[in-house]
Amino acid sequence: MVHRPPDTRLLNNLITNELSYSKHLHSLLTLSSSSQAAFSAYASASSQDLARVIVNVAACLSGADDALADYAGAVDEWRDGLARIKSAEEELGLILRDREIFVTRLLKASKPQKANRDSLINLGLSNIRASLSETSLSSPSHHPASSPSSSTQLTKLATAQAELQACEGHLARKELELEHLRSSIVRQGLEGRLRALIRCAEIWRVVGGEGLGVLGFGGHEKVGMANGHVVIGVVGEEGVVVVVG
Repeated sequence: MVHRPPDTRLLNNLITNELSYSKHLHSLLTLSSSSQAAFSAYASASSQDLARVIVNVAACLSGADDALADYAGAVDEWRDGLARIKSAEEELGLILRDREIFVTRLLKASKPQKANRDSLINLGLSNIRASLSETSLSSPSHHPASSPSSSTQLTKLATAQAELQACEGHLARKELELEHLRSSIVRQGLEGRLRALIRCAEIWRVVGGEGLGVLGFGGHEKVGMANGHVVIGVVGEEGVVVVVG
């Protein structure tokens, strides 16, 4: 299996831009709150009828800001999800780095050292001399002694193989977890953001209609809920027409 380290540049670029977008949203909400406070204060210097209009319209604008704040919160949750993906990718990168270390260690353990080769040669010559000096074979079989250095090398080789195999298994699990995490966060994060956008649009339409009603224009809307759906009542000259969203 070919393991490719995750390229985090595109994700980092997305996180950076979403952070900037989120900061501007919250900055806009702060400025809007200050603007509405100034707008409401202006009502105190107006006539009674005009003051009533200003206060009621300011309440409508405040409702619009609440809806935008809900959307800004969904953007922040989306950003938190992206940060979780980044953390998982960084963890995977560390495992890949460890894998390279284990591969290098295995390659080193699999190569016979010069000292080991010399020991094997000397051991072989000693066995040959011993066999030639014997006038007769007193034992049915003769097994040359094993080299301590070669035994150590085999132990190191087995250890390196076990380490790499364990790392490969851990890496495969983390790669699978990352893929599931990425898919889940992207889908859920975007769903939450888009649903907040829909709610924001619905509320803006309603409070905009209410504001027009305050100014004396017909066709303003009232919002409510019925069976889990948004119910919008359009107030006109002939009463209320109910529209289920």
